[in-house]
Amino acid sequence: EDPLGQLWRGQDVFRQAAVTIRLLRRPEELDRLELVEHRLDLAADELRHPNVATVLDHGIGEPVPVRFVVIERLRGVPLARRLSATVGMAPREAVAIAAAVGLGLEAVHLAGLAHEALTPHSVFLPPEGGVKVIDLGLAGVFPDRDTAGDGSAEDVRCLGSLLADMLASSPHRPGTPEIDILELLG
Repeated sequence: EDPLGQLWRGQDVFRQAAVTIRLLRRPEELDRLELVEHRLDLAADELRHPNVATVLDHGIGEPVPVRFVVIERLRGVPLARRLSATVGMAPREAVAIAAAVGLGLEAVHLAGLAHEALTPHSVFLPPEGGVKVIDLGLAGVFPDRDTAGDGSAEDVRCLGSLLADMLASSPHRPGTPEIDILELLG
């Protein structure tokens, strides 16, 4: 189980692919899901990017009304687990992860969407390398989020916070002579 609900492994028999099924919490919010439906429709139909987990299906289960989202099955660990288990993250690695997340968010924004809930829990690190942004559009499910505003600005703020979190776990702190962010991006 994770902060947004229960996670289940499954098999998509039509695509012959392993999937992850998320059953969302707060079933009392089912009547507020029109915006989320629209976001997930866009994500499932239009958004394909190597740094964004693919939304394969979504809906409300029957006969019990439970909101579900089906995404490609990912192997690896969330960035949050990596940060909690690591004494330090190399600045070059932190910047590379942030850059990959930024590319994924750019694709999300170009599709007319926003993540609106980006945290180390919503960044996934596959063992073969790369980065996947997960939980796209699920922020709208929860009543404590303002989904009417410009979510892309919030995403950029959260990306900066994500980079700061990764660098804070680094043996080198920003502002010290050992770190030159422009050199790391170069």
